[in-house]
Amino acid sequence: MLASTSRLPADHLISGALLGAMTGVALSVNSKNFGLNVVNSALKGGIAGGFSIIAANQIVKKEYANAFASVVIGSSLLVAGDYIFSKISRN
Repeated sequence: MLASTSRLPADHLISGALLGAMTGVALSVNSKNFGLNVVNSALKGGIAGGFSIIAANQIVKKEYANAFASVVIGSSLLVAGDYIFSKISRN
């Protein structure tokens, strides 16, 4: 079988956060808000990576309503995080 659900959802959140942090470092190295940008990227990477893989696992299990809910929750968290970080970065 090519698709499986062998990893726990928290594993994907952590790996997504690490990916986001590494990308944030690369993109923000000369930014005045370096630390905030790295945290923002890590948070977004963790949310996007985690919830997309959770949804993919649910699709593999044919739990389509749960997969849709995971996509909606993940997207909502991304929008909320973006709003919060935009308010923080203005101050």
